[in-house]
Amino acid sequence: MVTQEDFVDLLQRRFTLYQPTDTVIALECYETRWYAYASKGFTVKRKEGCYFEASYNKAARSLYLVTIHIPHSLRGQGYGAQLYNLVEHLARLLNCRYIEQTPAGHTGTGETRLDYLKRRGYHEVDGATVRKYFKEDL
Repeated sequence: MVTQEDFVDLLQRRFTLYQPTDTVIALECYETRWYAYASKGFTVKRKEGCYFEASYNKAARSLYLVTIHIPHSLRGQGYGAQLYNLVEHLARLLNCRYIEQTPAGHTGTGETRLDYLKRRGYHEVDGATVRKYFKEDL
């Protein structure tokens, strides 16, 4: 299991905008473990900081990326890619079979989120969901 301390270490090593004052959460609720990160000053209303939230389902060995956000002022500079790489690394540490997401919107370069994720190795599984499988499940 990836602990709170492991998660903080992962953020320190893999996300250049991480600061010790940022909010980092790793908690368990029933069969699900939640991982969330928010840069200092982030609020849902203002969306001025970076944020992501993911849920780990141990029984399914999967990680669902609930949301990922990079403010407009920081888009197109590689920070989104850093967060996606971090989430994918987290999934590997958790021994996940795949990561799942429901993409929406556009990247900082204007590309649809769906097209961006396809370039990152995600595959459509239905009309709204994409998955990135790890080698053992291809």
